[in-house]
Amino acid sequence: MKRLNPIILPLLILLLAKSAHGQYNGFSVSTDLSLLRSFQKNQQFNAIGNCIRFTSHITPQDGFYAWLSFYGSKDVYAVAEATAKDPSAQPQTLSFTNRSSIRIRNISLGWTHYFVRTMKEESQIFGLYGQAGFGLLFGRVKNLFVDAVDTAFYSTTLRPGSSGFKRLTLDLGLGAEKNIGGEVFLFLETRCYVPASSYENPYLFVNKNAPLTGTLHLGLRVLFD
Repeated sequence: MKRLNPIILPLLILLLAKSAHGQYNGFSVSTDLSLLRSFQKNQQFNAIGNCIRFTSHITPQDGFYAWLSFYGSKDVYAVAEATAKDPSAQPQTLSFTNRSSIRIRNISLGWTHYFVRTMKEESQIFGLYGQAGFGLLFGRVKNLFVDAVDTAFYSTTLRPGSSGFKRLTLDLGLGAEKNIGGEVFLFLETRCYVPASSYENPYLFVNKNAPLTGTLHLGLRVLFD
């Protein structure tokens, strides 16, 4: 069975919202350049990415959003430990450096609300809005032991090689935007992806509440009404 193009889901959300609400006020398409920061200790990194967002405006102040975010791969170095399999072996513990290449993508569905102005006012006043929703974070990690570890004599909970991982997330955002002409708006936005699920993945050096990330976005929104 062929995979569905990921862009289909946001478009379906917009169509459902349009058919379900009589006070439909059009929709917006946004794109941006974004910076992601992973805050978790021993797994901190920055990555550049892009987000495409679709928003169905139910009222001038409120709407459903759906976004797709993609970030580049970044290397994270950490010191791990291997334990001797034989009690008589020396040393019993061996420290080694691991390089993890981590890549993150995010899909989120939720609600946008304008606290100041509306989504379509062409005024000199900055618009201020908030976002809240649930998402699914897709990650990929690839480990390389920089220091050689003889796995015939030593074992470690961290595995070499690559693996995918997923997390449900609570996605929160706050943004400001300004009309720069016609139906085009310039926006600056910050978001936080808070893990809402967790499971042990032997390829991740840190599993608990990870990855805990924040993002900064600068981009353009185009309104279609």
